[in-house]
Amino acid sequence: MILLFEKQFIEPIQKGIKIHTLREDIHNRWHQGKLIHYKAWSGKGYRSPMIDIIKPSNVISKQHVFMSTYQGRLDISIASKELFGWSERNEFAINEGFVSWEAFEDYFYDMVDKREDSCYSPKLIHWTDKRY
Repeated sequence: MILLFEKQFIEPIQKGIKIHTLREDIHNRWHQGKLIHYKAWSGKGYRSPMIDIIKPSNVISKQHVFMSTYQGRLDISIASKELFGWSERNEFAINEGFVSWEAFEDYFYDMVDKREDSCYSPKLIHWTDKRY
């Protein structure tokens, strides 16, 4: 299956910094062993060809994620374990391809907060052995 990424994530994926991705998976299509094709648009989205970012590999595992907003802050739990400390949040954000937790929070806060219940429950798709 194709995982399509924004341009800002191409380099972190190629350098092995971004080691997983958050995706909605309401139909449970992502499972261990599924082949991942890492793609990005070469130019404008839907108006240019897709390019390969790295060679295909298999899904190693997935974890359930829960994000919510409360009092102007983004909270996150992975596999029912809340990430409380800044260092563990920052490690997660960097592994997700962001430069810091603050950049991750800036990217996701409004999207989560605008949902009816201010919650978002994607899956964390792993292509390495890292777990939280």
